[in-house]
Amino acid sequence: MDTRSRRWTTVVLALALALIAAGCAGPSISSDDKAPATVGKDLVFGPYVTAVSPNAASVHWISPPGVGGKCHLAGATSVVLVQESTSPIVGRPEVRHTARISGLRPDTLYRYTVTSGYEQAEGSFRTPPPVGTRKPFAFVITGDTQSYTSRIEFGFDAVYREAPAFLVHTGDLCDNGKNWTLWGQQFFVPGRDVLRMAPIWPCRGNHERGVEPMGSLFDLPAERLWHSMDYGNLHVVLLDQWDLENDKPMEPERMDAMAAWLDQDLAAAKSHADWIIVAGHQQMFNVSGHGSTWGHEKILPILYKHGVDLVVRL
Repeated sequence: MDTRSRRWTTVVLALALALIAAGCAGPSISSDDKAPATVGKDLVFGPYVTAVSPNAASVHWISPPGVGGKCHLAGATSVVLVQESTSPIVGRPEVRHTARISGLRPDTLYRYTVTSGYEQAEGSFRTPPPVGTRKPFAFVITGDTQSYTSRIEFGFDAVYREAPAFLVHTGDLCDNGKNWTLWGQQFFVPGRDVLRMAPIWPCRGNHERGVEPMGSLFDLPAERLWHSMDYGNLHVVLLDQWDLENDKPMEPERMDAMAAWLDQDLAAAKSHADWIIVAGHQQMFNVSGHGSTWGHEKILPILYKHGVDLVVRL
Protein backbone atom coordinates (compact mmCIF):
# COMPACT_ATOMS: atom_id res chain seq x y z
CA MET A 1 0.00 0.00 0.00
CA ASP A 2 1.47 3.37 -0.99
CA THR A 3 1.58 6.39 1.30
CA ARG A 4 -1.13 8.14 -0.69
CA SER A 5 -3.59 5.33 0.04
CA ARG A 6 -2.72 5.48 3.71
CA ARG A 7 -3.12 9.24 3.83
CA TRP A 8 -6.66 9.05 2.48
CA THR A 9 -7.69 6.10 4.57
CA THR A 10 -10.61 7.01 6.79
CA VAL A 11 -10.94 4.11 9.18
CA VAL A 12 -11.14 4.94 12.87
CA LEU A 13 -10.07 2.15 15.24
CA ALA A 14 -11.09 2.07 18.89
CA LEU A 15 -9.34 -0.60 20.96
CA ALA A 16 -11.27 -1.35 24.14
CA LEU A 17 -8.20 -2.21 26.16
CA ALA A 18 -9.98 -1.53 29.44
CA LEU A 19 -11.78 -4.84 28.99
CA ILE A 20 -8.63 -6.95 28.91
CA ALA A 21 -8.15 -6.91 32.67
CA ALA A 22 -11.62 -8.34 33.18
CA GLY A 23 -10.63 -11.83 32.18
CA CYS A 24 -7.03 -12.39 33.14
CA ALA A 25 -7.41 -13.69 36.67
CA GLY A 26 -10.94 -14.94 37.11
CA PRO A 27 -12.02 -17.72 39.46
CA SER A 28 -11.86 -21.32 38.33
CA ILE A 29 -15.33 -22.58 37.41
CA SER A 30 -16.31 -26.17 36.69
CA SER A 31 -17.22 -27.14 33.14
CA ASP A 32 -19.70 -29.76 34.36
CA ASP A 33 -22.71 -27.44 34.17
CA LYS A 34 -26.02 -29.29 34.14
CA ALA A 35 -28.20 -26.20 34.05
CA PRO A 36 -31.67 -27.12 32.78
CA ALA A 37 -33.42 -25.34 29.96
CA THR A 38 -34.62 -21.88 30.93
CA VAL A 39 -38.15 -22.06 32.35
CA GLY A 40 -40.69 -19.22 32.22
CA LYS A 41 -38.70 -17.13 29.78
CA ASP A 42 -39.28 -17.13 26.03
CA LEU A 43 -36.16 -15.17 25.05
CA VAL A 44 -33.02 -16.64 26.63
CA PHE A 45 -30.24 -14.70 24.84
CA GLY A 46 -30.24 -12.05 22.16
CA PRO A 47 -30.96 -10.71 19.74
CA TYR A 48 -27.52 -10.29 18.21
CA VAL A 49 -26.28 -9.78 14.66
CA THR A 50 -23.49 -11.48 12.69
CA ALA A 51 -22.32 -11.90 9.09
CA VAL A 52 -23.13 -8.35 7.99
CA SER A 53 -22.28 -7.39 4.42
CA PRO A 54 -23.37 -4.46 2.24
CA ASN A 55 -26.48 -6.39 1.21
CA ALA A 56 -27.20 -8.93 3.98
CA ALA A 57 -27.13 -9.70 7.71
CA SER A 58 -28.04 -12.48 10.14
CA VAL A 59 -30.12 -11.77 13.25
CA HIS A 60 -29.98 -14.49 15.94
CA TRP A 61 -31.74 -15.18 19.23
CA ILE A 62 -31.89 -18.12 21.62
CA SER A 63 -35.13 -19.57 22.97
CA PRO A 64 -36.21 -22.57 25.03
CA PRO A 65 -37.31 -25.58 22.98
CA GLY A 66 -40.74 -25.35 21.42
CA VAL A 67 -40.95 -21.54 21.45
CA GLY A 68 -41.77 -19.94 18.10
CA GLY A 69 -40.03 -16.82 16.84
CA LYS A 70 -40.22 -14.10 14.22
CA CYS A 71 -38.02 -11.23 13.03
CA HIS A 72 -39.64 -8.11 11.57
CA LEU A 73 -37.48 -5.60 9.70
CA ALA A 74 -38.86 -2.06 9.82
CA GLY A 75 -39.28 -0.36 6.47
CA ALA A 76 -38.43 -3.46 4.46
CA THR A 77 -39.03 -3.11 0.73
CA SER A 78 -40.26 -5.79 -1.64
CA VAL A 79 -36.69 -6.75 -2.58
CA VAL A 80 -35.77 -7.62 1.02
CA LEU A 81 -35.93 -11.33 1.78
CA VAL A 82 -36.07 -12.64 5.37
CA GLN A 83 -35.36 -16.36 5.62
CA GLU A 84 -35.96 -17.74 9.10
CA SER A 85 -34.59 -21.01 10.42
CA THR A 86 -33.82 -22.79 13.68
CA SER A 87 -30.70 -24.72 14.63
CA PRO A 88 -29.90 -26.96 17.60
CA ILE A 89 -27.31 -25.96 20.17
CA VAL A 90 -24.97 -28.89 20.68
CA GLY A 91 -25.40 -30.33 24.15
CA ARG A 92 -28.31 -28.07 25.08
CA PRO A 93 -32.11 -28.16 24.78
CA GLU A 94 -32.29 -24.49 23.74
CA VAL A 95 -32.61 -23.50 20.09
CA ARG A 96 -30.93 -20.80 18.00
CA HIS A 97 -33.28 -18.86 15.74
CA THR A 98 -31.73 -17.12 12.74
CA ALA A 99 -33.24 -14.59 10.36
CA ARG A 100 -30.99 -14.28 7.31
CA ILE A 101 -31.89 -10.98 5.70
CA SER A 102 -30.84 -10.24 2.12
CA GLY A 103 -31.61 -7.58 -0.47
CA LEU A 104 -30.46 -4.76 1.83
CA ARG A 105 -28.98 -1.43 0.78
CA PRO A 106 -25.33 -0.64 1.56
CA ASP A 107 -24.49 1.86 4.29
CA THR A 108 -28.04 1.89 5.66
CA LEU A 109 -29.34 1.74 9.23
CA TYR A 110 -31.96 -0.96 9.75
CA ARG A 111 -34.14 -1.52 12.80
CA TYR A 112 -35.71 -4.85 13.64
CA THR A 113 -38.01 -6.45 16.20
CA VAL A 114 -37.61 -10.04 17.34
CA THR A 115 -40.61 -11.87 18.78
CA SER A 116 -39.87 -15.02 20.77
CA GLY A 117 -43.01 -16.54 22.22
CA TYR A 118 -44.55 -13.78 24.34
CA GLU A 119 -41.40 -11.65 24.51
CA GLN A 120 -40.10 -8.98 22.16
CA ALA A 121 -36.78 -7.20 21.77
CA GLU A 122 -35.69 -4.47 19.40
CA GLY A 123 -32.32 -3.89 17.80
CA SER A 124 -30.56 -2.27 14.89
CA PHE A 125 -27.56 -2.64 12.61
CA ARG A 126 -25.95 -0.68 9.82
CA THR A 127 -24.88 -2.39 6.63
CA PRO A 128 -21.31 -1.61 5.51
CA PRO A 129 -20.67 0.69 2.57
CA PRO A 130 -19.60 -0.99 -0.68
CA VAL A 131 -16.29 -2.81 -0.40
CA GLY A 132 -13.39 -0.42 -0.90
CA THR A 133 -15.35 2.72 0.03
CA ARG A 134 -13.33 5.31 1.94
CA LYS A 135 -15.68 6.70 4.54
CA PRO A 136 -15.11 7.26 8.30
CA PHE A 137 -16.43 4.71 10.77
CA ALA A 138 -15.54 3.52 14.26
CA PHE A 139 -15.31 -0.03 15.53
CA VAL A 140 -14.09 -1.83 18.63
CA ILE A 141 -11.75 -4.77 19.12
CA THR A 142 -11.81 -6.35 22.55
CA GLY A 143 -11.21 -9.73 24.15
CA ASP A 144 -10.65 -11.76 27.32
CA THR A 145 -13.78 -10.31 28.91
CA GLN A 146 -14.52 -13.56 30.66
CA SER A 147 -15.01 -12.83 34.36
CA TYR A 148 -15.75 -10.28 37.12
CA THR A 149 -19.24 -9.15 36.14
CA SER A 150 -18.86 -5.55 37.33
CA ARG A 151 -15.80 -5.04 35.14
CA ILE A 152 -17.52 -6.67 32.18
CA GLU A 153 -20.50 -4.34 32.52
CA PHE A 154 -18.21 -1.32 32.81
CA GLY A 155 -16.38 -2.36 29.67
CA PHE A 156 -19.50 -2.99 27.62
CA ASP A 157 -20.90 0.36 28.75
CA ALA A 158 -17.76 2.01 27.38
CA VAL A 159 -18.15 0.15 24.09
CA TYR A 160 -21.80 1.20 23.86
CA ARG A 161 -20.88 4.87 24.22
CA GLU A 162 -18.59 4.58 21.19
CA ALA A 163 -21.57 3.48 19.04
CA PRO A 164 -19.30 1.23 16.96
CA ALA A 165 -20.17 0.04 13.48
CA PHE A 166 -19.21 -3.46 14.61
CA LEU A 167 -17.43 -5.35 17.38
CA VAL A 168 -14.58 -7.86 17.03
CA HIS A 169 -14.11 -10.15 20.04
CA THR A 170 -10.83 -12.04 20.17
CA GLY A 171 -11.99 -14.84 22.47
CA ASP A 172 -12.70 -15.84 26.08
CA LEU A 173 -16.23 -14.51 25.87
CA CYS A 174 -16.93 -16.21 29.18
CA ASP A 175 -14.81 -17.98 31.79
CA ASN A 176 -15.80 -21.48 30.73
CA GLY A 177 -17.62 -22.07 27.48
CA LYS A 178 -18.86 -25.46 28.66
CA ASN A 179 -20.77 -23.79 31.49
CA TRP A 180 -24.03 -22.64 29.92
CA THR A 181 -24.95 -20.35 32.80
CA LEU A 182 -21.83 -18.25 32.27
CA TRP A 183 -22.79 -17.37 28.70
CA GLY A 184 -25.63 -15.35 30.19
CA GLN A 185 -23.88 -14.01 33.28
CA GLN A 186 -20.63 -12.97 31.60
CA PHE A 187 -21.52 -12.18 28.00
CA PHE A 188 -25.09 -11.99 26.72
CA VAL A 189 -26.58 -10.16 29.72
CA PRO A 190 -23.86 -7.53 30.35
CA GLY A 191 -23.35 -7.10 26.60
CA ARG A 192 -27.00 -7.05 25.55
CA ASP A 193 -27.19 -3.34 24.68
CA VAL A 194 -24.04 -3.50 22.54
CA LEU A 195 -25.13 -6.70 20.83
CA ARG A 196 -28.47 -5.14 19.87
CA MET A 197 -26.81 -2.25 18.03
CA ALA A 198 -23.50 -3.57 16.68
CA PRO A 199 -22.79 -6.75 14.71
CA ILE A 200 -20.21 -9.04 16.32
CA TRP A 201 -17.36 -11.04 14.81
CA PRO A 202 -15.99 -13.47 17.45
CA CYS A 203 -12.88 -15.67 17.68
CA ARG A 204 -12.38 -18.69 19.93
CA GLY A 205 -10.24 -18.34 23.04
CA ASN A 206 -8.91 -21.07 25.29
CA HIS A 207 -11.74 -20.48 27.77
CA GLU A 208 -14.31 -21.49 25.17
CA ARG A 209 -13.05 -25.04 25.91
CA GLY A 210 -13.60 -26.36 22.40
CA VAL A 211 -15.99 -25.57 19.57
CA GLU A 212 -19.33 -26.00 21.34
CA PRO A 213 -21.57 -24.39 22.35
CA MET A 214 -19.87 -21.29 20.89
CA GLY A 215 -20.06 -22.69 17.38
CA SER A 216 -23.80 -23.24 17.70
CA LEU A 217 -24.40 -19.82 19.25
CA PHE A 218 -22.60 -17.89 16.49
CA ASP A 219 -23.15 -20.20 13.51
CA LEU A 220 -19.45 -21.06 13.36
CA PRO A 221 -19.02 -24.73 12.47
CA ALA A 222 -15.58 -26.30 12.76
CA GLU A 223 -14.75 -25.65 9.11
CA ARG A 224 -15.36 -21.89 9.50
CA LEU A 225 -13.53 -21.12 12.73
CA TRP A 226 -11.21 -18.86 10.74
CA HIS A 227 -12.86 -16.31 8.48
CA SER A 228 -12.64 -12.72 7.26
CA MET A 229 -14.85 -9.74 6.54
CA ASP A 230 -14.77 -6.40 4.73
CA TYR A 231 -16.11 -3.09 5.95
CA GLY A 232 -15.51 -0.29 3.47
CA ASN A 233 -11.77 -0.04 2.93
CA LEU A 234 -10.95 -2.28 5.91
CA HIS A 235 -10.33 -6.03 5.75
CA VAL A 236 -10.40 -7.98 9.03
CA VAL A 237 -9.18 -11.56 9.40
CA LEU A 238 -10.16 -13.66 12.43
CA LEU A 239 -7.90 -16.63 13.14
CA ASP A 240 -8.37 -19.76 15.21
CA GLN A 241 -5.59 -21.27 17.33
CA TRP A 242 -6.91 -24.23 19.33
CA ASP A 243 -7.72 -27.87 18.72
CA LEU A 244 -11.35 -28.82 18.12
CA GLU A 245 -11.90 -30.61 21.41
CA ASN A 246 -10.51 -28.31 24.10
CA ASP A 247 -7.80 -25.71 24.56
CA LYS A 248 -4.74 -27.59 23.34
CA PRO A 249 -2.54 -26.37 20.44
CA MET A 250 -4.14 -26.55 17.01
CA GLU A 251 -3.79 -29.80 15.09
CA PRO A 252 -0.90 -29.58 12.56
CA GLU A 253 -3.14 -30.34 9.58
CA ARG A 254 -5.58 -27.61 10.58
CA MET A 255 -2.75 -25.13 11.07
CA ASP A 256 -1.51 -25.91 7.55
CA ALA A 257 -5.02 -25.47 6.14
CA MET A 258 -5.50 -22.15 7.93
CA ALA A 259 -2.11 -20.87 6.78
CA ALA A 260 -2.89 -21.73 3.15
CA TRP A 261 -6.29 -20.02 3.42
CA LEU A 262 -4.73 -16.95 5.07
CA ASP A 263 -2.18 -16.56 2.26
CA GLN A 264 -4.94 -16.59 -0.36
CA ASP A 265 -7.27 -14.34 1.63
CA LEU A 266 -4.66 -11.63 2.21
CA ALA A 267 -3.54 -11.73 -1.41
CA ALA A 268 -7.12 -11.12 -2.54
CA ALA A 269 -7.69 -8.35 0.02
CA LYS A 270 -4.93 -6.18 -1.43
CA SER A 271 -7.13 -5.35 -4.41
CA HIS A 272 -9.69 -3.44 -2.34
CA ALA A 273 -8.47 -2.83 1.23
CA ASP A 274 -6.42 0.14 2.41
CA TRP A 275 -6.12 -1.41 5.85
CA ILE A 276 -5.72 -5.07 6.86
CA ILE A 277 -6.09 -6.21 10.49
CA VAL A 278 -5.57 -9.76 11.73
CA ALA A 279 -7.21 -10.65 15.06
CA GLY A 280 -7.08 -13.67 17.35
CA HIS A 281 -6.59 -14.72 20.94
CA GLN A 282 -3.21 -16.24 21.76
CA GLN A 283 -0.33 -13.77 21.64
CA MET A 284 2.47 -14.08 19.10
CA PHE A 285 4.79 -11.93 21.24
CA ASN A 286 4.43 -10.94 24.90
CA VAL A 287 6.38 -9.97 27.99
CA SER A 288 3.80 -11.00 30.59
CA GLY A 289 5.27 -14.37 31.44
CA HIS A 290 3.31 -16.63 29.08
CA GLY A 291 6.21 -16.85 26.67
CA SER A 292 3.93 -17.41 23.68
CA THR A 293 5.43 -17.83 20.23
CA TRP A 294 2.22 -18.90 18.54
CA GLY A 295 2.26 -18.79 14.75
CA HIS A 296 5.92 -17.86 14.34
CA GLU A 297 6.60 -20.71 11.92
CA LYS A 298 3.43 -20.84 9.81
CA ILE A 299 1.51 -17.56 10.28
CA LEU A 300 3.98 -14.75 10.94
CA PRO A 301 5.80 -15.08 7.57
CA ILE A 302 2.47 -14.72 5.77
CA LEU A 303 1.62 -11.55 7.70
CA TYR A 304 4.97 -10.03 6.74
CA LYS A 305 4.60 -11.19 3.13
CA HIS A 306 1.33 -9.33 2.65
CA GLY A 307 2.16 -6.24 4.70
CA VAL A 308 -0.56 -6.61 7.31
CA ASP A 309 -1.06 -3.26 9.05
CA LEU A 310 -2.09 -4.39 12.53
CA VAL A 311 -2.24 -7.65 14.48
CA VAL A 312 -4.46 -7.64 17.59
CA ARG A 313 -4.34 -10.68 19.86
CA LEU A 314 -5.96 -10.29 23.27
